[in-house]
Order: sequence, then C-alpha cells, then structure tokens
Amino acid sequence: MTLLFTRDFVDGGSYLFIPDTGNNDGGWFSSDGLVWHGPPEMNVHVSAEHKYKEFLGQNLDQLTLLSHFFQQTLSVPAAATWRHITTDILHRRNHTSFFDPDGLHALYRYLSTLNIVAFANDLRCVRKSQSRQAQTAEGVTQIVFVSLSVSQKY
Repeated sequence: MTLLFTRDFVDGGSYLFIPDTGNNDGGWFSSDGLVWHGPPEMNVHVSAEHKYKEFLGQNLDQLTLLSHFFQQTLSVPAAATWRHITTDILHRRNHTSFFDPDGLHALYRYLSTLNIVAFANDLRCVRKSQSRQAQTAEGVTQIVFVSLSVSQKY
C-alpha cells in the first residue's frame, strides 16, 4: 500500500530532485520526465543515472541504492527507449534553440544501439499515422528515418 501511495504521489507532480551538474540543468522533475539510463544529451527527458554519477563521483554504493529506488520503487524506466529519443529529436527539430549537432549525433548514436527491430510494427504505425496527418494538415510533417547499417529500419 505504501509503495503504491509513493508512486501515485510522485506521478502527481514534480517531486523528484535531480542535482545540478554545473549546466543549470538540475531541479525538480516528474517521473514522466526521467529515465534511469540514457544519453546525457537528452533535453526532454533526463538521465538520472548520468546526473547522479556526476554528483556522487565514485560513490557506487549510493548510486546502486538510487538505481533501485528510481527503477523499482518509483517505476522510472530503466533505460531510454526509441520513443524517448525520437521525442527528444522531434523537440529539437521544433525548437531551434535546442539545435546542437554534437548532441543530435549522440542521440542518433544511442538510437543505433537499441534493438528497435522488435518495435518495427510500432514504428510503422507511427509512420502511417503521421502520413495521414500530413495529408490532412496544411504543413508537411517530416518523419525521422534512421539507417542502422546496411538494412534500413523505420
């Protein structure tokens, strides 16, 4: 009962503290805005592991406890998925102030390490949905296309 109350409370607002690592990027976050492991270049979601590693230094015992707390107790996703990364890429596309070629390259590199073959049907559904929206909208909707080696995956 207490665990469910804790998750419900945390899901209801920005109650998770992520330390500032010198880039003025720390603060209070909701569990929806966090993943435990992910590229530090994400802007929409924050990699709690990366921030706490910088904050704690070599204190691996604390990091292990925090990992368990974030993932098991609070149900923060263990790692950034292709959805997290593509959301970040689309956010960068729509907000030119976030354009950073090195950061964008790092996100694509992380995306290329994911086994997104298992999500091929989901990606096709997203593509079809965006295609339908593009046909009915005035503007042109672009879709992210990633080539991961010789074969192409959507």
